[in-house]
Order: sequence, then C-alpha cells, then structure tokens
Amino acid sequence: MLYATTRADVVHGGYYGLEKGMTGPPAQAKLPKRAQDEAVAARLWETAELRTGASVDEFVK
Repeated sequence: MLYATTRADVVHGGYYGLEKGMTGPPAQAKLPKRAQDEAVAARLWETAELRTGASVDEFVK
C-alpha cells in the first residue's frame, strides 16, 4: 500500500501486488477474475454487515 500511495507512476484505480506473486518488488498486477465478480462482492458486503451489525449505508452519504 505504501508503494501505491507514494509513487508518482502508479495508475489511478490500478491493482498492485508483488512482481512474482509472493515475492519480489511491488508492481502492477492483474486483478483476479473472482475479485471482479459483482455477485461475490455483494455477498461479501452482506455477510460483513450481518456479522458486524454495521451497514455501509451508515457511512456513505
């Protein structure tokens, strides 16, 4: 995260990880297909809200 917030060459909205998967320097990476699945994202938010008792609507105005 420090890389993405301090480097001038990062792409807005880009996804960054380690260059060689689990090792190496930070680099722009491909966003996994599962991370782009809107149905999975909706289930994640719903589960998080149920377990924490907080709603994202409380924070987004």
